[in-house]
Amino acid sequence: MKAMILAAGKGTRPLPLTATVPKVLAPVGGQPFLARLTGYLTRHGVSELALNTHHLAEAVQAWLSAHPPPVPLRVFHEPVLLDTGGGVLAAREFWGEDDLLLWNGDICCALTPEAILQAHRASGAVATLVVQDRPSDSRLMVDGRGTLCGIESPRRSRKQLLRAPVEGRRLLSFNGIWVLSPAVRPHLEAFAKGRPHGAFDLIEAVLEAVRAGAQIQGLDAGEAFYGTTGDAQ
Repeated sequence: MKAMILAAGKGTRPLPLTATVPKVLAPVGGQPFLARLTGYLTRHGVSELALNTHHLAEAVQAWLSAHPPPVPLRVFHEPVLLDTGGGVLAAREFWGEDDLLLWNGDICCALTPEAILQAHRASGAVATLVVQDRPSDSRLMVDGRGTLCGIESPRRSRKQLLRAPVEGRRLLSFNGIWVLSPAVRPHLEAFAKGRPHGAFDLIEAVLEAVRAGAQIQGLDAGEAFYGTTGDAQ
């Protein structure tokens, strides 16, 4: 299984720590979070890793050189921050024609990569977002079959139903974990066209794909533990 850790962001939630420490290296239980995350992913089926960098990239690269993970890892440096969507497209060569697990570099969730990938493939969706019933200022609309239907997000100033829900609907928070199939890539590439440096928000591109008729799935994490590196500081 291929996985990419999204680690290029500036990590504003754990400030002031992340002014000098990359969010992916924030200490959690006395250990850099990246050590915990790569260990978790590789114990649960991930055989190839990628990671993007921008903010304090030299510190991330130095740590990786001193502490290489047990599987091959590629680093994609972004001289200009490409946001979540642009960062993924910049790693096209790594993604290839496989399903790609994306994991935000400050997220801990006790749902295993194997379980996420299995649910994604069983759904037939072109993309799966891990969601959960927990407090958040931005929520996704998921119907009774688990299909993403829209968004209700004061933070994004958006409240939009993009497809008719089936068997009711729920508002669930996004856990910062995805699976993308190669079939969703044309939607992302179309969304990136004309944007400076090809930078774009992956959530916005996925919502546009829903509008265009693509099947995007919301996988409910249920009672699985969820936290961020900011919570640990």
